[in-house]
Amino acid sequence: MHYHYKEGQVFKHPKTFNRQELISQGKSGDMNEKDTGETKKDQEFKLINTMEQRCHAQIKLHEKLAATERDLRRDKEKTIHQQRSQQTPESQNEVFNKILEKSIYEKARDKMKQDKLKVADEQEDETQKDYLLPILKKLSLQNKEITEEEIAIHVKNEALKNLKERLLTRAEIIQRRLNDQQKNLE
Repeated sequence: MHYHYKEGQVFKHPKTFNRQELISQGKSGDMNEKDTGETKKDQEFKLINTMEQRCHAQIKLHEKLAATERDLRRDKEKTIHQQRSQQTPESQNEVFNKILEKSIYEKARDKMKQDKLKVADEQEDETQKDYLLPILKKLSLQNKEITEEEIAIHVKNEALKNLKERLLTRAEIIQRRLNDQQKNLE
């Protein structure tokens, strides 16, 4: 057997223990002997023995879980076969949707499809967005054609005014954050 020096770390030079020594040490440790003081080697053997026992316990636990999952799947398959033989195709789909659970992979695929649809919808919204519409609503010119030069200049000035307001508010926010950071550094 090969065990590494420290837990959680892998070194180039592993320690090698004789399996028979470990087994014999475990058996001799069960005897009712007076504790004359454990050596470092005995402590290492006990640690390895407990680690091995925990490993076996985990393996048995996972084997039991796998067996129960197999049994559940068999039961579900039996109910599906029973439902197939008893019902019409329309009612079968309803029953299957109740019985069958989607796997993790199918759920992930469905989620990715939904995300792609959302992204596509957002991109569609962005391409159809009219940036002058809020300004035209504000000036009560939504349905009118902008042909006159005065109206076009008025819309341009309103748009620039809105841009200036947004830039000033953003500058204030940035300046406030900068001042807060400078106070924190002092």
